[in-house]
Amino acid sequence: MTNYIDFIAKLFTVNGAVDVIEFFVFITMVIYTLLAFILTRQVKLMNRSFTTPYAPLFRTLALLHFGASILVATLTLFII
Repeated sequence: MTNYIDFIAKLFTVNGAVDVIEFFVFITMVIYTLLAFILTRQVKLMNRSFTTPYAPLFRTLALLHFGASILVATLTLFII
């Protein structure tokens, strides 16, 4: 019982608040990476259904965006 009370009391300190914020920042980055992956799938579907000479450019930009989001999420994990 005292472990739970200590845990809750720690959340109301500065270090506890920083830990909570770091956790939510990391979760946000993971969700953003998942959305970037979904974006690559949508671009792939769009290129199949709507032909345009810019299709390779769209695919490349979507993959670069996905790669950058993975990089930022990884850096967030190591920096935080």
